[in-house]
Amino acid sequence: MAVRKAHYHLRFQMMPGPDVRERAKGLAAFCVEHDIEEVALFAAGAEPWNDGFVDDGQLDEWCETLKVISDVLRAAGLTVSLNPWYTVGAADRGRHQPSGYAFTPMVSPTGQVARSQASFACPNWQAFVAHLYGRLAEVGFRVVWVEDDFRYHNHAPLEWGGDFSKPMLAHFSAKVGYEVSREEVVASILRPGKPHPWRALWLETWRETQLKVAGIIRDAVISAAPSTRLGLMSSHPSVHSIEGRDWSRLFGAFSSEGQAVHRPHFASYQDSFGSSLARSSFMLDFQKELRAGPLQIEVAPEIENFPMTPYSKSRVVTWGHMALAQLHGSDALLLDLFSFTCQRHEQEPWVGEWLDTFRPGLDALADWFPPTMTTSGVGMLWRPDAALHVHTTRGRDMAELNVPLTAAAEMMQSLGIAVQARPGAVNCLWGAAAWTYSDDELTRFLSGGIWLDAEAVAILQARGFGEYLPVTHGHWWLREDMNYSLEHPESTAAGLDPDTWLSVNAFNRVAFQTLKPGAEEWTSLRDGGGKRIGCAFAMWRNSLGGNVATSALPLAVEPGAYTLSFDRQTLAQRLLTALAGQRAAATMTAGSAYTFPIDLVDGETRRIVLLNASLDPQRPEVLIPAAHAVSESCLLTAEGGPQSLMLHAQLEEEGLRVKVRSEVPFCGVVVLTVQ
Repeated sequence: MAVRKAHYHLRFQMMPGPDVRERAKGLAAFCVEHDIEEVALFAAGAEPWNDGFVDDGQLDEWCETLKVISDVLRAAGLTVSLNPWYTVGAADRGRHQPSGYAFTPMVSPTGQVARSQASFACPNWQAFVAHLYGRLAEVGFRVVWVEDDFRYHNHAPLEWGGDFSKPMLAHFSAKVGYEVSREEVVASILRPGKPHPWRALWLETWRETQLKVAGIIRDAVISAAPSTRLGLMSSHPSVHSIEGRDWSRLFGAFSSEGQAVHRPHFASYQDSFGSSLARSSFMLDFQKELRAGPLQIEVAPEIENFPMTPYSKSRVVTWGHMALAQLHGSDALLLDLFSFTCQRHEQEPWVGEWLDTFRPGLDALADWFPPTMTTSGVGMLWRPDAALHVHTTRGRDMAELNVPLTAAAEMMQSLGIAVQARPGAVNCLWGAAAWTYSDDELTRFLSGGIWLDAEAVAILQARGFGEYLPVTHGHWWLREDMNYSLEHPESTAAGLDPDTWLSVNAFNRVAFQTLKPGAEEWTSLRDGGGKRIGCAFAMWRNSLGGNVATSALPLAVEPGAYTLSFDRQTLAQRLLTALAGQRAAATMTAGSAYTFPIDLVDGETRRIVLLNASLDPQRPEVLIPAAHAVSESCLLTAEGGPQSLMLHAQLEEEGLRVKVRSEVPFCGVVVLTVQ
C-alpha cells in the first residue's frame, strides 16, 4: 500500500506588473524547494488590493497575467488552481460595481442597501459572474474556487446580511401568488413561536437561487475548461442553516463528472487555544457528515492567518491547525500563510522554514489517518436544517434563527471526552436543536443515554416528552430575579467531595426545575448564602428504558458561563458513564486541562489522539474502552517528526488506562495505536 503524505497547496497573491514572470520563477523555485505541489492564485485583487468588481479591460489584464504565472509554475512541475476573490462581494468597504454592468444591490432584513455587493437574484450580476468565471477558466486550472462570499449572511455594512432585494422578493411573490414586501417576509419568517409557513418557503427561495447560480458558474467554467473542478469555500454550518442550504444539492450543482472540492469551515484567523482548538477539530468531523453520498469530494481545509505574519498566528498554533486537519483525513492543506501584500516569497522567509519543519510530522499523520477513519465518542445532536424548525421569542433579528452547533462538543472535548459528529449510544442534545428532531427520533434518543441542557428540557416538555424526563421545568430565573450563584453536590454518584462548591454566577438565566419522585439529584442550585433553591443536575431511568440526565443551566447558549475545572471534568465524565449504564461512554482523559482525545477507527485499525490545547505542558492520563494494549505510540510537535514517548498502560475493568509520562507541550499530538 502506498504511503500517504501531506499535500501542500499554497495560496498566493501576485499582482500584474512588468516583472511578473520573474516573480513567478521565484515562486516556482520556492515551491519546488519546500515540496509544495499546487499554487492557488488569487485573481481580481484580494483583500487590500481589491477595488471592487473588475471591468472587461481589467479582466483581460488579469487573464494575461495569470497565463504567464501559470505557464511558469506548470513548467516547474506544479499544478495551479485559481481563487477569484468574489462572487457577490464580501463587503462594501467603499468598493464599486464594474463599468458596463448595473447590479441590483443586496438589501438587508432592515432595508439597508449595499453599495457594491450584488443580489444573487440579479440577472445582470448572474451574467457578469458567468463571464468572469468563464473567462478566467480559459487560462486553465485544476480547480477554480468559489469564495465564501457565496452566502447570504455577513455582508458588511449590512445588518446580518441579505438578500431581501426586489428580484428576490419577486421570486418569492411568485410562489405565494401575490406581491409581498420585505417587511412582510421578515416579520413572517421571524414570527415568535411555531415557525410560519413562509419561513420554509423563503429558505426554499434562497436555496433555489443559489443552486441556479451554482449551475451558472459551473457551466461557464466547464464550458471553458472541461477538466477543471469547482471548489466551494463555506462558512459555519449554523449560519448556512439560516440560509436554507441543502449541502448535497449544492455540492451536486458545483460538481463535474461526479467530483467537487470543498474548503470546510475550520480554524481561527489568529492564535487560539483551549476550547477553540476543540471546536476546530469538531468542525472538520461534522462537515464530513455533509458530503453528498455518490460524489467524490476533495477536502482541503484552509490554514488561515489574518491579518497575516507571526504577529497574528504563531508557528506552534499553525502547526496545531495543520495537524488537526491532517488527522481528520484531509486531502490537502490550503495554506494561507503569505501576506496579501507580499509579492515576493523571500519577503516572508519564515513560511518555508515552518513548512519544512512541519513536513515529517504531517506526513506521518497523513499516513496514519486516511479519510476513511471515523470518530467514536459521545454523539453530538444537530441537524443542518435546524433553522427551519427553531421557535423564536422576540422575532426581531435573523440571529434568532441561529441554533448553536458546537457548544456541547467544545465543552466535552475541553473536559477530556471524545465526541462524534453523529448520533451515538450516548448523546448530547442541547439548546434549540431540540426543536429539530421528529417525535420518533426523540423517542429513540430518550430510549438510550442522553444529556439535556435546560433549554432542551423546556422544549421537550413543551413537545409532550415531559414524562420521560427526571425533572419538571417550571420557569426561567433571569439574572436580576434570583441570586443563583452556586452549585453543590448532592449525590456521591457525582464523584465530588461534599465540601465542593462550583460557580454558576455568570449565567444570565437558569431554569427552576422540580425533581420527580424516583429521580436522583446529582447537584443542586444554591444562592449566595448556600441555601438550596432548585435542582442543577438530575438523573433517572425512564419508562422507555433510557438513562436521561438534565441540567438547569442553558449550556448551549452560555457555555462560557460554565466555569471549567477538574471538579466539572469529574462530574461530566461520571454523568456520561452513568448514561452509558456504568460502562465507559467514550475515551476520556483525566489529570490535564484541555487535553482532548479523538478516537478514530477504520476497520481493525484504531488510533487514539491526545491533543494538548492548554498553553501549559501536560502529562495526560486516558481511559480507552474496549482496548487491551498499546501497540505503537509517539509524540508529534511543531519541532519536527515523531518522537518516542514514555508511558504506562494498565488493563482495568473499564478499559485500558494509559498514563503518559512524557511532557506534552502546547499543540503536542500524542498518537496511540491500540488493540
